[in-house]
Amino acid sequence: PIGEWAASEEQVFLVELVVPPVAAGTHPVARIDLQYQLIGAAQATAAPSTVIQLPAAVQLDPTVDPTVRRALERVVAYQLQSRAWQAVTEGQIDDATKRLQMAGTHLFNAGEVKLAETVHAEATKLLQGGSASADGRKRIKYGTRGLMVGSA
Repeated sequence: PIGEWAASEEQVFLVELVVPPVAAGTHPVARIDLQYQLIGAAQATAAPSTVIQLPAAVQLDPTVDPTVRRALERVVAYQLQSRAWQAVTEGQIDDATKRLQMAGTHLFNAGEVKLAETVHAEATKLLQGGSASADGRKRIKYGTRGLMVGSA
């Protein structure tokens, strides 16, 4: 289950697939089966299955779709800040500071400038004083979490 959302809202789902090496050509890598239930409907409705096929080439294209890149930056920033707070709990202040600085960089790359500035400020407090402010920590935690459910 992926929860509820309004029909007028665009949803973006990021799925990481690890695919073994394959020969050049187009290969099916996943099939998506979607069922949904409208409020008040007696039973779920199934959408037609979609097969995702990816091209494999000898030469890889290094470009990444901007929407995908932005989603990845958000995911990485969230993971980094989570690991940073865990490192703080374990007394690894240097590691936590580095993770927060990296999270801030990813947030800048995702266009989340204000949140990135907050992250960098808290990383500086952590480095200088050994602890971050409770308010800053909360803003970072919930700010990055909100990016995970926000529109891309």
